[in-house]
Amino acid sequence: MRKLIVALTLMTLLGAAGNALANSHTSLVMHAMETAYGPCEIDDPCPDPHVEINIGDQIAAYLVVRNYVEVAGVQTAFEWGSWIFLWGLWDCQANQVSGVTPDAPGGPTSGTIATAFDAITGGASAVVGRMHMVALVPGCIEQVVSSYPFGTHVVDNNANATEVCPDCCGSICAGSAGIDACASCGSVAVESSSWGSIKAQYN
Repeated sequence: MRKLIVALTLMTLLGAAGNALANSHTSLVMHAMETAYGPCEIDDPCPDPHVEINIGDQIAAYLVVRNYVEVAGVQTAFEWGSWIFLWGLWDCQANQVSGVTPDAPGGPTSGTIATAFDAITGGASAVVGRMHMVALVPGCIEQVVSSYPFGTHVVDNNANATEVCPDCCGSICAGSAGIDACASCGSVAVESSSWGSIKAQYN
């Protein structure tokens, strides 16, 4: 928690200044699988994160950060309409702490996740966390701009914040297509070992 508070305090003092271009291609991909419990270790959902969600399915909806230079924190928010929110788990990165986490009914405030963790580098897909839900009706889990300071953004290890634009924020849907954020924001160099290293933390 202290790391998150320090990061947010520094961001406030700096006015979110600094190297804003460092993570300018970062995207927040969403992925889902039908399950009663979604582990952190999943196959890399990119370049095609879309899955078919059936009405009535219990799902784990994943938030995955991709195409970054260095990320040590993420803030975004989710809306999910009439779907049932069961619980969220935000523990997929080393030493992860969260200031706020999504809860019903969702939206810019109650749907916000603000979480910090040990910095990751290299750009490869990295799971931040997941929400467990029941898709009762056709619709989507969409990312919206958080009402918390600096909106939807990622932060590096030096508390430099970079906004993540709506085109780089994925969504997943039941009954229609979602937004594929895997490649919509350009790309950065990816360390080939990054995804394997992430999964190795949990073996």
